[in-house]
Order: sequence, then C-alpha cells, then structure tokens
Amino acid sequence: MDEKKVRARVREMLAEQGRVVVLATVDGDGRPKCRYMTGLTLDGDNVLYMVSSARGRKVEQIRANPLCQVCLWTEDWEETVELNGRAQVVDSMEKKEDIWRRHPVFANYFASPGSESYALIQVTLDDGEYVHIHKEGMPVAWSYGGGA
Repeated sequence: MDEKKVRARVREMLAEQGRVVVLATVDGDGRPKCRYMTGLTLDGDNVLYMVSSARGRKVEQIRANPLCQVCLWTEDWEETVELNGRAQVVDSMEKKEDIWRRHPVFANYFASPGSESYALIQVTLDDGEYVHIHKEGMPVAWSYGGGA
C-alpha cells in the first residue's frame, strides 16, 4: 500500500467511533508510561485531541516532556499503527468547548469544559508507521512534515 493510501487508512482508523488507543508519555526518569485513551478527535491530517483528568500523571509528564507515541490496532490485530508526536495541554476555552460538544459522554466524567479537573490534550503527529501483517508484512513509514 502506498503512503497516501496508508495515511487515509490511518485517518479512518482514528475516526472510528469508540476507538481506543494507547498513549505513551515519558516520565521523570525517562521511562515510557502507557495508558489507554478514548474519545479521540482528529483535526486535519496530523492533530489529535483527547481528554484526561487534569490531575493525571500524564498531564504532568506532557508538561515536562512533550514527546509521545499513540498506538492503535484493528480488532483482529492485522493492522497496527504507531504515531510519534508532541503533546501539549490546551488552555483555549474555545477549543475545550469545541471538543466537549463533539463528545457528550464527557459530561459523565466532568462537570463542564471549564472544570478544573478537565484537561484537553493535543497531540501533533510528526511521523508514523503502519503494518498490515497479511498484506505487506513490512512497515510503511511516513512523515507528516513537522518534526521536533
């Protein structure tokens, strides 16, 4: 599969309702820390938004070191994706409200998008790697053109 088709497939996978991904951040000792995330919003080709508790360790880790990785897969595990990027905690109330409106389920966990416990994380993707084990078998890698 060529890069253009791979990137389109990755966008489809990220846009799936109820998509679960693994977000890896870097802790203070330089070790990766992984956790499951859902409620994703894809903005354009290479920006992802996800919501977290503002008290979570991942928020502290992102503020200290923005490097991160997002991993996802298909239910049958035939397709896997690794996306490398830089995360930041978003302060814009306009963006927090925008994402809140797109995911009504957040109201089950947070009082409002202005709540002190509500944190919006933006991940700007730098590059990625896609593998379909039965078609290509070998990774297809690409860059979004940004990079740190």
